[in-house]
Amino acid sequence: MISKTEFLAETIQRISGQISGLREELLSLDAEIANETKSSAGDKFETSREMMSQARESISGRIEALKEQVYFLSQVQAKSSIKKVSSGSLVETNEGYFFFGLALGNLNFRGEQIVALSFQSPLGKAFLDKEVGDMVEFRGRIFSLLNCW
Repeated sequence: MISKTEFLAETIQRISGQISGLREELLSLDAEIANETKSSAGDKFETSREMMSQARESISGRIEALKEQVYFLSQVQAKSSIKKVSSGSLVETNEGYFFFGLALGNLNFRGEQIVALSFQSPLGKAFLDKEVGDMVEFRGRIFSLLNCW
């Protein structure tokens, strides 16, 4: 059986690693910006500097989004059992495991695939408020809810 506490901790650790990597990219980019010297071709300098500035903004935005994911995961309760599928639920089905609340895609956790979906997704909407023992039919597949944490 999968431990929700361990799954949450490992997922937070993975995302924190991504944040660290992006922060290193930012430092490298900042160093490039600082070392950029104005050449006689002023337009080329300005274009290069603007591209680096846009890259910096993009990386900063990704860092903020990842920080929000870490915050969400840190707020999820690791209850041993819950009645209904809701935000932060880890669900075991006959077709595998699902985590609801964040769209992180397929995650490998201790040899098991866990699909992390938001409730904005069609499959997420189908699972919302379902209970252990319920069946969810989605695009010709039937999911039987076996466990929900």
